[in-house]
Amino acid sequence: MTLPILVHDGVTAYFDEALGISFVTYKGILNSDVTRALYDWVKALLPLIGENATRGVVFDFRQVTHFTRDNLHASREESTRINREKDMSTHPVALIVENTYQEQMVKTSMQLTPIEERKRIVYSMEDALDYIEQWHKENS
Repeated sequence: MTLPILVHDGVTAYFDEALGISFVTYKGILNSDVTRALYDWVKALLPLIGENATRGVVFDFRQVTHFTRDNLHASREESTRINREKDMSTHPVALIVENTYQEQMVKTSMQLTPIEERKRIVYSMEDALDYIEQWHKENS
């Protein structure tokens, strides 16, 4: 079975079956269209792999130059919806940032979305993968 890969203006995403991790890379302007495209991809992916196949998610914001106001609303709305429909509590989320602007915008988004204790801001892919591994050790 071939799993869907998201290639959209502003975001690419794929699920690594060997690691059980979804990798999402944002670039340029992060707006509500980009966020909704990502969540549509997630909704298509989960029935194919099953909720238990996912060990975590890495969101890479290092190429984002601007976060639009409508993105915060869409992020909150879509995250709340998927958390109501699926049990995401066992999926740690690493959010990679590169600068203070990205960090502040991601922190704001985290405050608006549910289950933030499973989410952590990190500064490299290595830190992201380490966080997911450590989270599972501490929560198994």
